[in-house]
Amino acid sequence: MDTDRETPIPPAGNGTILLVEDDENVRSMATQMLKILGYTVFPAASPQEALAICTEAARPIDCVVTDVIMPGMSGRELVEKVSALRPGIRTLYMSGYTSDVIAHHGVLDEGVFFIQKPFDMNSIHKKIQEVMNAAPPDRAPGFLPPAGAGPGGTPQWAGRSRPIATGTSAPSSS
Repeated sequence: MDTDRETPIPPAGNGTILLVEDDENVRSMATQMLKILGYTVFPAASPQEALAICTEAARPIDCVVTDVIMPGMSGRELVEKVSALRPGIRTLYMSGYTSDVIAHHGVLDEGVFFIQKPFDMNSIHKKIQEVMNAAPPDRAPGFLPPAGAGPGGTPQWAGRSRPIATGTSAPSSS
């Protein structure tokens, strides 16, 4: 066994993350991971604190990473409120609960990004990159899918409120 082998270092993160986690230990660990990866992180201990951060117009936020189940407000409810303040913000849900417990929170729906806790630095980085490279939620209705995206040229996401998370980004509309 080769003990000198090192874990490959992922490319640097790019962007600002609003991290919403009520467990202090998990929040602290995730904040440190994301900072090491190169992200700017605004940690919030509650949905109310996250909403306060979002109302400060000077703070750019590219992605909200939120726990699914928190006291006072679910992650899904928080994201609805954050999206009203910051249209187009990307979202990654996280939970340590089993899929049976979180299924009714809507985060296992098609096109919703989710990561299971506990996670390591490489897996959270990979998942955030996937989220950041997906079509922005506010661009979805006018999103032009890649050629052959669906049967008969019909977009895969036709009839849905946003496209399937495929990891592709939307073309520029300019």
